[in-house]
Amino acid sequence: MSINWNFDGQVIVQGIVKPQVFGKALAMKAYGTNIVAGVGISDELIELGEEIPIFDLVEDALSVVGEVTTSLIDVEPYDVLDAAKEAIACGIKNLIILTKNIPPLDIIKLIIHAENHQVSILGPSTPGLIIPEKISWGNFQTQHFRPGSTSIISYSEYLIYEVARELNLADFGQSMAIGLGQERIIASDIDQWIKILDQDINTQTIIWIEKLSNFETSVVKSFQKNTSKPIIVYLVGSKTLGKRTFKAATEILSHNLSHTMPAKNTYVKISNILKKAGIKIAKKPAEIPNLI
Repeated sequence: MSINWNFDGQVIVQGIVKPQVFGKALAMKAYGTNIVAGVGISDELIELGEEIPIFDLVEDALSVVGEVTTSLIDVEPYDVLDAAKEAIACGIKNLIILTKNIPPLDIIKLIIHAENHQVSILGPSTPGLIIPEKISWGNFQTQHFRPGSTSIISYSEYLIYEVARELNLADFGQSMAIGLGQERIIASDIDQWIKILDQDINTQTIIWIEKLSNFETSVVKSFQKNTSKPIIVYLVGSKTLGKRTFKAATEILSHNLSHTMPAKNTYVKISNILKKAGIKIAKKPAEIPNLI
């Protein structure tokens, strides 16, 4: 997947004819996002097209507003593949897919199609991306963010808010926050965004939020290979139970009746790997500012 992102170009919104999407588009535009047009077919919002002009097709929009670098896609799940292909056919290189519950096969087809055309995708099911007081692409609640030099990457929108709050209280702020998406198949991963943030002149520290149960140790090599910037990993669920295998009914019964213990062995193993790589670890958001 391409990692070429343009944060300064013109933006369109596909699916803007849905009232909730139109409201989001107005909020993003008011925040500073350079939204120049919307795409969708409906008569209901035609009178609202004064602030953001609405067109039937992406091609029609580009013929009026000129070159567009990014499309925010918030259409019905079964329409995402066609909407994305339409944007790609018109030369748009960055796609933010906000839609949830897209058929997995459609996601795979889209990823392959995007790779063949050197197109970058964030999502699907992403809350978006925000550069505080500059742009907001997606569903992030902008009041949680302040300008700073720390970037946050996570699959979870709400964990990003928690970390952003602690950074704000410590006067660090954020240079960027990225929600990768919460589908089983997503178009861009942590490796690609580490490369992007390594090139971002406003980012001095990178915070990666990951569940302990989902953590893959291969990511550590990617960190070492793709950036020299300090990385802090917030491991979520360090006190949750690990997987257990029971061999007999008596073991199941005794386990249910006994006091359960945290699966610290898994945490110890992962934390040792991170520490050897020089990566700092936080067990909760409040610890992060002291590690910067």
